[in-house]
Amino acid sequence: MRRSILSIALLAFLALVPIPAAAATDPYGGITELKIPGAPTGRWSVATLTQADGTRRLVFVTPAGNAFWLRGVYALNTSGSVITLPGYPAGYTHDQRAIEKAGSRGAWLAYTVKRVRSWAFNTVADYSHNLAYPIADDFGNAGSEKVAFTQIQRPAYYAVTAGTIKNIYAATDPAMYPDYRDRQVLDVYDPAWAASMDATKVKPLTDPNLDYFIGLTLGDSDDMFGMGPGPDLPASRLHPHIGGAVLIASPTHAANPLLGKTYTDPKVYSKYAFRDQMKTKYGTIAALNTAWGASYTTFDSDGGWPMGKGFLDESGRNAWIGKDRWAFTGATAGVKADLDGFLLDFMRTYFRQMTTYYRARYPGRLMFSMSTFNAWGGITRAPILKAAGEFCDVIHAAAGTQEVLDRTMALVGDRPLIGWIGNPANADSALFRTPKGPDFGVDTQVERGAWYTTTIRDLLNKKTSSGLYPFAGFKHWEVLDNWGESVNWGLITFYDNAYNGKDAVAARGTDAWGFPSGGEERNYGDYVTPVTRANASVDTFLATGTPTAALTLGPTSEPTPPASVLSPQASTAPTSATAAALPVAVTQSIAPASQPAATAAPSAATSIKPAATATQSTGATTQSAAVAAPAAAAIRPGVVPPAAAVTPQMTAAVPPATVITPSAPMRDRATTHSAPAQPPATAATPSAAGRSPSAAGTSTPAARLMGREGATPPPQIVFGSAHSWRHRSLPITVTDDTELATVKVFINNKLHLTLATTSPNLKFSQPLPNRKVVTVKVEATDAVGNRKTQEITIRR
Repeated sequence: MRRSILSIALLAFLALVPIPAAAATDPYGGITELKIPGAPTGRWSVATLTQADGTRRLVFVTPAGNAFWLRGVYALNTSGSVITLPGYPAGYTHDQRAIEKAGSRGAWLAYTVKRVRSWAFNTVADYSHNLAYPIADDFGNAGSEKVAFTQIQRPAYYAVTAGTIKNIYAATDPAMYPDYRDRQVLDVYDPAWAASMDATKVKPLTDPNLDYFIGLTLGDSDDMFGMGPGPDLPASRLHPHIGGAVLIASPTHAANPLLGKTYTDPKVYSKYAFRDQMKTKYGTIAALNTAWGASYTTFDSDGGWPMGKGFLDESGRNAWIGKDRWAFTGATAGVKADLDGFLLDFMRTYFRQMTTYYRARYPGRLMFSMSTFNAWGGITRAPILKAAGEFCDVIHAAAGTQEVLDRTMALVGDRPLIGWIGNPANADSALFRTPKGPDFGVDTQVERGAWYTTTIRDLLNKKTSSGLYPFAGFKHWEVLDNWGESVNWGLITFYDNAYNGKDAVAARGTDAWGFPSGGEERNYGDYVTPVTRANASVDTFLATGTPTAALTLGPTSEPTPPASVLSPQASTAPTSATAAALPVAVTQSIAPASQPAATAAPSAATSIKPAATATQSTGATTQSAAVAAPAAAAIRPGVVPPAAAVTPQMTAAVPPATVITPSAPMRDRATTHSAPAQPPATAATPSAAGRSPSAAGTSTPAARLMGREGATPPPQIVFGSAHSWRHRSLPITVTDDTELATVKVFINNKLHLTLATTSPNLKFSQPLPNRKVVTVKVEATDAVGNRKTQEITIRR
């Protein structure tokens, strides 16, 4: 409660701050007051900007030669996830809503690019739809909005999932490496790996808008599990050592049952590469044994993996290897040093192959590392950061402490950093039935906005001990709420309303662009306004302020776009007052990593096919990319619009009598099944005391959304994740619009627990038995007799 009051007070104070004059920008979003002398023209680059006061800051440089601080939004795309919330027809998706609202997917994308730009974002980031970008896709369709953008390629992911390249984790012994076997790290020394990148079908393209293409992200950190924190600094979670996984993997791997793939070439090339490096370094097995405190009989196999005595037979059973795969506790100093040495070569091989391939196909484009290093408050292993800095121009990384920042910059060689930002407020969103996770999240959109403002200020003001400001921007995850993760990551709801305090509400209306708004179950708070204020103030701050000054926030409300902005021909360059700029004393351009000298913008480049999340468009849905005002408000089929707003109710969790947290490992691969809701068993009416209006028969928006006056929806059941690294219990949340009566838990079809309660919100953790497959079924009944059953199957 105290935190909420402080957040509200902060935003109230910020609303009183005078609006600063906006910095003028070029068509790409670069700050014209910060011209970069000597920067290459016609393409994007990065530079160290030294201002008259001695401030040194890493920045992007636009093709027009001006400084640019990246403010991006991930995943600007519709979603095909089926939304199973009260009031949504069966099978309803955001994709349907987008087309229903704007007329076509292309029109919705143009409208939404305009929306995020009006919120002062300047970059359409990775995982976005083809038509969010201003260059033509494989079908000749292009987005109508000229906006700077980045894209992502994931050849490592596709090489493993397609069965072209083997997954190192799958080649380890389950008895020695039981966890994360469904994660992946590819065999980068396999000669088929470089050739497999052609499977992404990158095609040459000449496009007049290629100058808006900033650069390419080289995969996701999930594609190479091990990019997260190592044990060098404390972190809430650790990632395994990739070199260690290679060391204990089998030298041959014929099949991956998790993927249903078999391999015609079973050789695990990375294992042999490790062996060859040790032979080159030590010469004899006796010398390696001395360095490691080992007793191998040969560099080859002696008895066969996993129980043999040769180096190739190493499976993790030997004492000199240590006890775990994260910190290698108990491993000898020689083992740890050579694991890191091999990891450096492994990652150099990975980045060399990726950057060589994509630089040839995207000449003049910047190469971004995978996202994101240094997660969970820790720091990624030094060999990975060093290799990334050698081959990438820009590094996706977090820096939670001064030590993490200084170490990171020393390893990557002063490459600019891009932050990943995101923080949900599930309780004040369309996902209010799903509690926030234990590791992150706030309670309201107001708090979320205050957090965002503080985060942007911190990124701008972070500097190394040597005085360098390394963050050149951020990417916000993501544009829409995420139904698959049940997390309020978005700027926009499932029903396509902005979280601006005006559109994401129950009452129907019209947004600033002339499109229908409202129709939500509840009124949700304002996140977009503080986001807009913080974003809009960055360029002025950089052009007129000093990095240590307080961040001045701008407009106090979301800007109302002029009518002309609905035209695809509208200018993309703001026409605003020019603020006084600090004179630029010295500007030093940073040459792209492992890239030839700068040349003029190429006449031909290559198109990028977006990641798997992008929806392939057809002419039928993309031919009309311009946004036009709708003829009529789109209403959900079969849904009666609510007449009044609903104020979110406060609920309190009822803890279980006992919560057991066993330490045995448990995988979190799960399948959920939801049984149809059962109607009330009787017409009995509970006493009025302690009931919500809907329970007493009063018409509510939730009831009207379902087309059933006086009725209430059944209880909602949400399962959490039984994380193997934390506990062997399953988090369960049960909520109801009125009040609950009983909640029953069945384990493997046997009644295990019965809870009686009058609370509308019940949260507890159910201990799980030590079995490979466990089925948990929850049956919830509320005070008016509505019943809901939901089942989940968890496999180790």
